[in-house]
Amino acid sequence: MKWIPHSIIPIFHLPLIHSITVKSALCAFFHRMRARLGPPKAITATAHKLARIFFYIWKNGGAYKDLGADYYEQRYKDRVLKNIKRKAERLG
Repeated sequence: MKWIPHSIIPIFHLPLIHSITVKSALCAFFHRMRARLGPPKAITATAHKLARIFFYIWKNGGAYKDLGADYYEQRYKDRVLKNIKRKAERLG
């Protein structure tokens, strides 16, 4: 990932306020990061994710389709179960 100037980062904090109040994949990501990292770092992490989405769409074209918080949560649960199974197999 290329370096992003610090002057651009606050631009992504404003749309972030809206995205964490709507039931979206970014909202689910924010709540998970807030539980793990605390509110200030969760805001920064979510703004960074929003910036990556923006730059990907800008570079490659197309439209952003939010699949929703339920889809994001289901993928997260599947990933956690897969990791638990892998750890159990390693332990024997």
